[in-house]
Amino acid sequence: MLPPGAEESTHSSNVCVLMNSLCFSHDFNKTDFVIWKMTEFGDDRSWTKFFTFSYHNLQVNLNSRFVYSWLKLKALHLSEDGDTIVFASCLHNQAILYNLRTNRVLESRVNKKICWYSIKDYVESLVSTC
Repeated sequence: MLPPGAEESTHSSNVCVLMNSLCFSHDFNKTDFVIWKMTEFGDDRSWTKFFTFSYHNLQVNLNSRFVYSWLKLKALHLSEDGDTIVFASCLHNQAILYNLRTNRVLESRVNKKICWYSIKDYVESLVSTC
């Protein structure tokens, strides 16, 4: 079961793991990128909105239908202190480093184009065997 309202917006939707929690991300109204977190694994009612990022703050310009059709963002990593999140941007073939305290994009040292369209997360298990 998807988080509330996520059924209407499947563009740029993705499942990922951030800070050992199952997360679901998606576009919202072509203005924001939303990440939901499942607080109780397996409980469909435990989805809580984790983050909302405006595309403006992420420096993603959606000025045309063509650009929007190529928009694919994927949350890759949230720092241990929770200050920085790393996104893969298929549109710009780059990593986006975003500081959550200042709501600003940080300069990335990745200077080569990277094809992010087939990037996958791997987590051995989200379920404890103990």
